[in-house]
Amino acid sequence: MPLKLTKRAGAATWQIVGTVAGQRVRQSAGTADRRLAEEARAALEARLYRGAVYGERTVVTWSQAALSYSQVEQPSPTTARYLLRLSDHLGDTLLKDIDQAALDRACAALVRPDAAPATRLRAVITPLQAVLNHAARRGWCDRPMFEKPKGAGGVKRTRWLTPEEYTALREAAAPHLRPLVIFLAGTGARLSEALGLQWADVNLRLGTALLRDTKNGRDRQVELLPAVVAAMASITYPVRQEDRTLVEVAERTGSVFRTSAGRPYAETGGLWGGQIATAWAGACRRARLPGSWREGKPRRIQERLVVKGKVVTRIKEVRDRWWQPDDVSPHTLRHTWATWHYAVHRDLLRLKHEGDWSSVGLVERYAKLAPSAAVPAILVSWGAASADAANLGQLRSAI
Repeated sequence: MPLKLTKRAGAATWQIVGTVAGQRVRQSAGTADRRLAEEARAALEARLYRGAVYGERTVVTWSQAALSYSQVEQPSPTTARYLLRLSDHLGDTLLKDIDQAALDRACAALVRPDAAPATRLRAVITPLQAVLNHAARRGWCDRPMFEKPKGAGGVKRTRWLTPEEYTALREAAAPHLRPLVIFLAGTGARLSEALGLQWADVNLRLGTALLRDTKNGRDRQVELLPAVVAAMASITYPVRQEDRTLVEVAERTGSVFRTSAGRPYAETGGLWGGQIATAWAGACRRARLPGSWREGKPRRIQERLVVKGKVVTRIKEVRDRWWQPDDVSPHTLRHTWATWHYAVHRDLLRLKHEGDWSSVGLVERYAKLAPSAAVPAILVSWGAASADAANLGQLRSAI
């Protein structure tokens, strides 16, 4: 029977029910407006008839494919947010209509015009391709053949910090940021994993921490080196008393790493990283790591002045100014940890496992970076040896 509209007693929205070409349908029309519900019913019925005659490829939409992909692949929280933004943009666009031109429009709508090619690749192209590949395996569309933005691969260079650079950065970091810097360099955790770490998942006595919701979708336990344990044990948070004075409290509940005001970091724009941008840039500048001052576009603000006893308002043009590190980001500390790890242990399989990489190929680049001569200084940075230790075998066995 053709599709028809029904409404359950007490329900606000209309339901579409019936059978089309042998396919039973029972779904919400998504509206309480009878006219809009009728339009949705007619469109669904036409689409199902068309699919029965010309094949399923003509009727599967982006929303349907993205939902199926999410249910099967269970993407990471970051990928899920990218997919949600794409779904807001593409909606019920048919898969057969998602071509290079549609991709270009999505990039223009979802990322800034001055965004790096790697950003367009990460935020739009890669998740879109993942869904379309999922759909192609089910016969819903052809495999995507999109252009890769020029320069999306970036410069094939792995930036890591020498022990001297790391020491300078650590000492230059603000008090609330320093334990986080030490944790990242001592565990290889991703920034999102560190900012989401809870005290309930930390055992300083055993020297372990459990990282949840990792990039690869599984929990991971990391060992805490002596320097990391010491830094985390010293963490305190500012708390304002009733008399408005601030006191430092060694609280051991909730988020481990917090802002200078003692509040947990919040996700901004669906991504991690921007929350520590200012403190990170300041630490890099004070540590004399490469970087430069940047200026934003001019903007106008109202300024009130008192002139001869009268309040005068004038328009003033200002520019935002900030320090931008050249090639050192919080993720550089993950590269640093991996480089140091291989220099000490010379074990790619162990590095792959402890760093939560999906293949040995992804960690092979670290095998060519740090020389053995740096091992004593590395272990001192990790708090695992004294500065005058000389025997390389003893140094490696220390951790």
